Amino acid sequence: MNTPNKPYSLLFSLMLLSACFASDCLAVNEMLHLSVEQAQPGGTARATIRLVNPEDMESFSLQLSFASGGMLSLPTSNWFARGNYFPPSPFGPVLPQVDLNHYDDSASRTKIYLDGFNPTGTVGLVGVVSLSVAGNIGNTQILTLSGEYWSKTDQQVKTLPSVNAEVRVVSSNDQTIIFGTQPTVVVGGTGNVSATGGPSGNPVIITSLTTGVCTMNDNVVSGLTAGICTLQANQLGNANYNAAPTVTESFAVGKGVQTIILVAAPTVAIGGTGKVTATGGVTGNPVTFASQTPDVCSIVANTVTGIKVGFCTIAANQAGNANYNAAQQVTQNINVSANFTLNIVSAGEGLITSTPAGINCGTPGGSACQFNFTANTLVTLVAKSTGKSLFTGWGGACSGTLSSCSLTLTTDKTVTANFVKMRKSAWKKMLPFNAMP
Repeated sequence: MNTPNKPYSLLFSLMLLSACFASDCLAVNEMLHLSVEQAQPGGTARATIRLVNPEDMESFSLQLSFASGGMLSLPTSNWFARGNYFPPSPFGPVLPQVDLNHYDDSASRTKIYLDGFNPTGTVGLVGVVSLSVAGNIGNTQILTLSGEYWSKTDQQVKTLPSVNAEVRVVSSNDQTIIFGTQPTVVVGGTGNVSATGGPSGNPVIITSLTTGVCTMNDNVVSGLTAGICTLQANQLGNANYNAAPTVTESFAVGKGVQTIILVAAPTVAIGGTGKVTATGGVTGNPVTFASQTPDVCSIVANTVTGIKVGFCTIAANQAGNANYNAAQQVTQNINVSANFTLNIVSAGEGLITSTPAGINCGTPGGSACQFNFTANTLVTLVAKSTGKSLFTGWGGACSGTLSSCSLTLTTDKTVTANFVKMRKSAWKKMLPFNAMP
């Protein structure tokens, strides 16, 4: 059968993971997970059912069955604890439901049907079935989990591969380990794992059986790669209690999250450029940029070019890989403004410079008498006399006789800087020519 495309699907389609540890039996294939606790004579065995890889399941019907006449039987009430797959149905409050098959085995009650609705493709717990146990120490019986599901991809009913797990009857001086709530873990993330043990008081030690997917440190599990994480728990015994048999649990480690962070937006004018900068997630894939307002601005690599006045919106994206999802797209707005020309006319000998830089006009050596500044830029001009001239004042868009002038460019503007040549005094004219400064 076809299965959803997961990094671990091939592994599980080639091999069924099945192991028994006296008190706990685990069976996992590419779709289903069934684990059964140990049980004492006259006690209860809990069968935990999970969906391992349900992205293609829109709805499902599972059958948990066991042979009649054995040591297992279904209690008349309180035999089922629901998990994650029974949300409100679009067909009304009655469905989905958990029900017994009253046609095939209404007397023996050995076939339990669990129906679920799964519109979001979530990995998680279907539920826990509690079975009454009768028999002697060492007795065993097999539970089988099978079923069908509606494929979102193929729009047809498909058969689920079945799994078998063994229920065992153990003595009362044995210890039992029970895992707590299953954590939700993604690559690069962590989750807390808990387990309760027997009355010896010795700690329950949890380790990872799939260290390429997940690792354990105390009670914290860390996701390393996307796939199935399998943990095992052990507890030592003492003079009065046997060591608890090893128990396991498996869950999916999902893909990790990447985040894009944009730095401050650049200043861009019509015909001008600016650079956008961003940091991405741990995949190492480049952050790519695209203009969402191509009539206002364009972008090549990370260089933005202004086309017309307005708001330029740049979108940043980063692809994922086998272990990390693609980063959520982020955007940055850049105000594309007009350019205005400041033109300097120097009347006489002198030098005019500007802050911000751009104007360097006059003598000595200044030829930049015109510059395009971004709209609303505050420009400060400074006039400097030479040894043979004297600054006498501003004209045009500036006025006054101070050596500096500030103006804001809201349109094209022209400023005149007036200099006069200094005259020689009469006594200097009488000095020898080579004595003149």
